[in-house]
Amino acid sequence: MMAARATQTEKKTPSMEVRRALLDLLSLPAGQATVERARGNVQDQLLVRLSPGAHPAQSPQTFCGFPVLYENLSRATTRW
Repeated sequence: MMAARATQTEKKTPSMEVRRALLDLLSLPAGQATVERARGNVQDQLLVRLSPGAHPAQSPQTFCGFPVLYENLSRATTRW
């Protein structure tokens, strides 16, 4: 009974393999995007951070059962 309860409350998190597969699906040159895990209450989401000017081949809204969010990074200037 305790084991059944534990599996029902476990949060679904994307593995490194899932994140790499999504990155491969985007078909971008190296360094143009990163795929991170964004924490959620019920399940985590995949966060794709795109470099300025990056245009992925595909932009799925879900991948392997995880919602996918996209964020375009701006060219922020660094002040020293």
